[in-house]
Amino acid sequence: HFAKNAALENVKYIEARFAPVQSMKQGLKPIEIIEAVEAGLAQARGEFDIETGMIICMMRGMDDEFNYSIAKAGREMLGAGVVACDIAGDEESYPMSQQMELFRSVKALDMPFTIHVGETGNAQNVRDAIDVGAVRLGHGIAMARNEELMKYCASRHVGVEICPTSNLQTKAYRHIKDCPICLFMEHGIPVSLNTDNRTVSNTNLSTEFDKVSVSFRLTDEQIHKIYTDSVEMSFASDDVKHRLLSKWR
Repeated sequence: HFAKNAALENVKYIEARFAPVQSMKQGLKPIEIIEAVEAGLAQARGEFDIETGMIICMMRGMDDEFNYSIAKAGREMLGAGVVACDIAGDEESYPMSQQMELFRSVKALDMPFTIHVGETGNAQNVRDAIDVGAVRLGHGIAMARNEELMKYCASRHVGVEICPTSNLQTKAYRHIKDCPICLFMEHGIPVSLNTDNRTVSNTNLSTEFDKVSVSFRLTDEQIHKIYTDSVEMSFASDDVKHRLLSKWR
């Protein structure tokens, strides 16, 4: 239903991000959970005009050994539904400094990753995430007040996942006008618009685009740039990216 609802909204590619640990209470192994999700996504791909990928989420507060086992399970299906991994959870209690060794190990697996970071005001978390090899950042809001860090992010071509509704709900900023999407674009940082969590935030991608387009009076050129940046910073294969880019033309 997740991918079906997205497809009916005219979404052409979606990365399903989930934490296997949330589904392990009944004795399922991480790989079994990942395989089950992929089976559902495969059914959606067969029935609807949508491409999918899975991002396997580790959780802050879990020990490195457990989180590494989650990333390793995802790595077994990299290229077979899985496209990357991530870490989420309480950023203030578990800053990036505590996960650097974990992500060095994940990188050694040759596992692509994005990191939920900079949703709170800690800009050092953003720099650490970039330095440890993240090619994308979830939120990155803390970077908006740091000119040097924005330039650093742009120079490394690290993309940022912008999630306006979620950010307003978590009070990452108080008003939609404070969303840094245009600021990041002006600094040459690739951006994509995202829901963060369609069900918890009770939103969809159309709502996110409407909010930002109206608030910032985005031009067709800016919207096209967001689309192409979103495709390029996705974890999709080159073939999928080519198909997605051709849909705009």
